[in-house]
Amino acid sequence: MKLYYSPGACSLAPHSVLEELGVPFELVKVNLHDGDQRKAEYLKINPKAKVPALGLSDGQVLTENPAILSYLADTPPQAGLLAPVGELARARAQEWLAWCASTVHTSFGMIFGAARLVEEPVGQEIFKKQAMANTQKQLDAFDRGLDGKAYVMGERFTIADAYTLVFYNWSTRLGLRAGKAHRAQAARLSERPAIARALATEGITLQL
Repeated sequence: MKLYYSPGACSLAPHSVLEELGVPFELVKVNLHDGDQRKAEYLKINPKAKVPALGLSDGQVLTENPAILSYLADTPPQAGLLAPVGELARARAQEWLAWCASTVHTSFGMIFGAARLVEEPVGQEIFKKQAMANTQKQLDAFDRGLDGKAYVMGERFTIADAYTLVFYNWSTRLGLRAGKAHRAQAARLSERPAIARALATEGITLQL
């Protein structure tokens, strides 16, 4: 498998899971700041012009974090990173990932994209301030979802945990508040050898 990623982007989620699984994979860096995602070469891989993208052995490419993470969990199901088909716990994990991707991540995107979405500097500041407030609300909800649990799904690491460090890293970079439960889980995850490798490879040092 081949993971197209950008350091510090949401592609950290499947990168961490790949390290946890211990399966062979290749990393291909896509520099978002340089606009690599919009270049013809990468658009042939992922016309959506974003990361992550997962290249499969048969030449197909899978995109979107919830789909990639679910696929990875099912590749060696004995790893136990997602409950079996038919169990409610599987749907709960996917429910969490869908919320992360469609709502929490999108709220961060409004902050990162303020300059692109609003032309006038004054308007950008107003837009960014509102986006920051909305994202903080999402982070507060995220923290409540982690409260009292070792991991998102309880006592065991699953793919539902994959966004935790992504959001934690972004929140500290932007000056947003990560809650007590979020911070505790970020510390716990960063101590896992596989995830520590992913962080080191991407050059990420968490402010814990």
